[in-house]
Amino acid sequence: MPPPGPDAGSMPPAAPRRKRGRLGLVLAALAAGAGIIAVKIVSGLLVGSVVGSALGNFFGGPYQRLPSEVRSQFEQRVETAVGNQLDGMSDTAAADRLRSLVQHGLLRLDDAALVRHLTLQTQALDSGNTATCAGFARASIGGKAASADISRGLMEALDTRSLQEFLDINIKGLEAEARGAPAARTVSEAEAQTMFETLANRLSEQDIGAIQAMSAGTTTTDEAACHAIRSLYDTALTMSSSDVALLARYDIQP
Repeated sequence: MPPPGPDAGSMPPAAPRRKRGRLGLVLAALAAGAGIIAVKIVSGLLVGSVVGSALGNFFGGPYQRLPSEVRSQFEQRVETAVGNQLDGMSDTAAADRLRSLVQHGLLRLDDAALVRHLTLQTQALDSGNTATCAGFARASIGGKAASADISRGLMEALDTRSLQEFLDINIKGLEAEARGAPAARTVSEAEAQTMFETLANRLSEQDIGAIQAMSAGTTTTDEAACHAIRSLYDTALTMSSSDVALLARYDIQP
């Protein structure tokens, strides 16, 4: 899907438009004439790949850094939660189904878990190399799925303890979805609007320019693309605790 363009004139910024991608985040630049960018951070950074690895779809690479007993425990938890839901499915269909279960299940977790989830995503992005970071930024802002190489690069950037913690949160979401409890909680567009304006207004003109350029498909350097996307995530975590909790939950909504 093509990236959304700026709204014309001085119209007030609308709520961010939904963009879905298997991995990464999508940025919507709205009301550019007024210098406002509303941001929707879409869930997906690592989720599909790392949970899929527990079912044998992503063996090798970062997942193999985890102790064998930890991998075995994760795989048993996933198999118990999923049951026979993936029987007869192709690898692609099974991965899609698993991602959906995790995404919906994460909405059942408490704010603390989701804020930690967002924090670990940010840690992966901050620790990765510039080329991987820039590739993620361009794919995400362009509304495309990040490549497997980019996803693995981000996972490689997490230390073993953080990777294990990130996996654990995702599997807890899967288990919550299997139980059907607690009830899922979502964030409305109205609740999100002020938060997005606060976030956008904290970004530098340089980063706003890079985001707008990538949204328009204009060439940007790796350094500019990476700086902008890192600034976006890092700045998000400096907002009030209530705003960060809203963002962390809105981040994973389908």
